[in-house]
Amino acid sequence: MNKALTAKAVSPIALFLFLYILFHLVTLYTLSHAGWQFRTMDGLEYYHDARQISQGEGWVTRKIFPIQVLYDAPQEPPFEYPIFTHRPLYQYTLAASFFLFGASNKAAVLTCYFFYFMAGAAFFFLLLRSFGAVAAFSGALMFCASPLMMDLAVSNHTDMAYLFFLILSMFVVFTTPPRRLWMVSLCFAALFMLRPNGLIPAFIFSLIAVGRIFLASDIPAMVSRAWRILAFSVQILAVLAAMLAFNQQNYGAPFRFYDTAGEHIGPPV
Repeated sequence: MNKALTAKAVSPIALFLFLYILFHLVTLYTLSHAGWQFRTMDGLEYYHDARQISQGEGWVTRKIFPIQVLYDAPQEPPFEYPIFTHRPLYQYTLAASFFLFGASNKAAVLTCYFFYFMAGAAFFFLLLRSFGAVAAFSGALMFCASPLMMDLAVSNHTDMAYLFFLILSMFVVFTTPPRRLWMVSLCFAALFMLRPNGLIPAFIFSLIAVGRIFLASDIPAMVSRAWRILAFSVQILAVLAAMLAFNQQNYGAPFRFYDTAGEHIGPPV
């Protein structure tokens, strides 16, 4: 176990998990009486696309087709990289939920709510590792009780899934050892397959991850050694260039170390 998660941190984690699960049980009980409704047009579109996929009407829909296929563009070489009109990850996740539990508003809302649950937990552990238990409890409370977050949790939209992978990316980049930073690439792929603007945080966090790997490894020492080797090589090349220039001036060719009379190196005595 990481040093940050010592025995002193076990009690706050256990307390948080108890209160966190209790909070979500109460919230889900309230949602069950509200009828599991979502009122956004985007949520209805995701529901329709995922239901089509779960019913076997093709693994892609018109919303997820590449631009070339969608608009009947000519498929002639050189082929262009397929640009998706919608990123398909959330539709596929929702379709998997429909396949397992049936296509219904309840399955759609619970799928979106699952990302809300995971995002709050990831946010708590991110703050716990970075700022301590007090900040973690306060931040998680404000996150979960925020009216905006609770509204997005039942919107059947990509917002909550996007936020979860964004927080998870931050957790991996800032808290995991450099040798495990390869895991953040999975989060980057998820961000990009959820929304086109997922490329922006993926690029920023990639730079941070590369910086952490550079500073935590032996690369600075390697760079220092390489710089000394380069400086030494430049000095050798400077001496060699001066010698070649001397040969050119005295013997008529840079790599000629004797004169045309056959004498050895150096001016004639």
